[in-house]
Amino acid sequence: RRFKSAKTSWEKKFSEQIGIPYKNLNDILNCRKPITENTALLLEAALGIPAHILIGLQTDYNMQVIKQDPSFLERLANIRKMAAMLWV
Repeated sequence: RRFKSAKTSWEKKFSEQIGIPYKNLNDILNCRKPITENTALLLEAALGIPAHILIGLQTDYNMQVIKQDPSFLERLANIRKMAAMLWV
């Protein structure tokens, strides 16, 4: 419980320092919201992690999530079948 309180306190201070609402930072840290380009630049300024790395990590995560969606995977399979027929 003490750890959670310290974590929350740190997140609140950090969110104030970089100028984004605490809820947004918390949602990003808990994978409920993506890192936007603006947020990536703010984090780069605060943490020294290049914004393009943060955006790349976000993109990788997005790809992992979408690849778990059965309906999207079926759609991809159908497109691949149609594309294969075009090249025959």
